[in-house]
Order: sequence, then C-alpha cells, then structure tokens
Amino acid sequence: MTAVLQLKKITGSHKGVKISKFLKDSLNEWKIPTNKVYFVLSDNAANMKLAIKEAGLEKNSLSCVIHTLQLCITDKLFKQQTIVNDLIAKSRKIVTHFHHSSSFMDMQHEIQQQLKLPQHSLIQDVVTRWNSTFYMLERLVEQKTSLTLFFIRNQKCNASNLNEDQWLLAETLILVLKHFEVPTLEMSENRASVSQIIPFIVSMESYLAYASKNAGEIKTIIEELKKDFMSRVLDP
Repeated sequence: MTAVLQLKKITGSHKGVKISKFLKDSLNEWKIPTNKVYFVLSDNAANMKLAIKEAGLEKNSLSCVIHTLQLCITDKLFKQQTIVNDLIAKSRKIVTHFHHSSSFMDMQHEIQQQLKLPQHSLIQDVVTRWNSTFYMLERLVEQKTSLTLFFIRNQKCNASNLNEDQWLLAETLILVLKHFEVPTLEMSENRASVSQIIPFIVSMESYLAYASKNAGEIKTIIEELKKDFMSRVLDP
C-alpha cells in the first residue's frame, strides 16, 4: 500500500537549499522526525543530493538506479566514444530524413513490400531515454536491407547510409545494450522493488566482464562502460 502525504509545486529556481527547506518543512508539518524516514528516493542531480544532505537525510538516500544507468550509458558510451557518437548522429539524421518526407517513407514501404520485410517505420530516439536510442538502432538494423536499397536508388538525397563498419558497430551495441534493456523495463514497473537492484548489479557486472573479453574492436569501450557502471552503483 502506498499513499501520498503531500505534493507541492516549487516555483523559481530548484536549488538544493530551497528543496532542502521544502523537505524539512514538510516533515515538520506532518510531525515526522528524520529518524523515522526509511529512505529517500531521488535522481542523481547535484541539487537533489545537496537537498537531501542539508535535510539530514543523506544516510537514508537511495539514488534511482534507472537514472544512474541513463547517465552511465549516455555519458560513457553515447557521448564520450567518438565512433559511437558518430554512429548515433548519423542514425538520427537518417531517421529525421524519413520522418520529414512522406514521399521517402512511402518509397521505403514499397521497398519493404518488395523485400518482404516488416512494414515498420524508423524510430526517432529521445536523448533523455537511453533505451530509445537502443530501439532506434535496433529498427535501423532490422531495416538495413531496405535502407541500403533506398539509398542506392536515391543517391542525391541529403542523408547517407551507414557504412559497413557502422552497421557492424550498431549490431554489436544492440547485443550489449539488450542486456540492459530488459532489467530497465522490469525496474520501471509500478511494482518494482528495491530488492531487484543487487541482483541486477551482480548480473550486469558478470555480463560486462564477459562482454569485454568478447567484444572485438569495442573491447576497450565495454571495459570503460563496466568501470563507470560499477563506480556509479557502488559509490553513487
């Protein structure tokens, strides 16, 4: 059973000190001493960490593991790795190219019918959701043949197809990120429990250790991802 005791709108800046005062005032209003607070769940933003610390609730704080994972994958994998960043940028350009032209989408659907491929449109990712980028790459790989034929027939269009190295990288990233996608969905459910976190961390550590030894050209990237992931979950 869950219940919402209080919900307040914070206007203006969301500085840590301001949020801290809101937390303390709310606890006082409901006559709840800090030693009765079981835990405080928040994202990893600096202002939230400061607010919880200033409110005297730091020992009871628990960072959202989904947000931790978002920071880990986007910062260490999508942004800091040049070849991955270039792949994602080019993939977004391809998707945008189709989404902005109904005629191009119609042409792709015709090619899909000819090749007997799934009649699926390309997926535009959202930068604040790492798994949306995963879905974008997954759909591109699914439609690799139709896209290749499209660009052969339309060599003057503004976007260009991925090269073979980028297709291979996309396929490898999908295999790696698939192991993060399932637990991300499970821990995003309404009935998700904190008891799922430790098994998730252990399984991810084991998988990334295995993947780093079998990832070929992106071995170093996976090793860096593993190092960053473990540093965040062990010392968030």
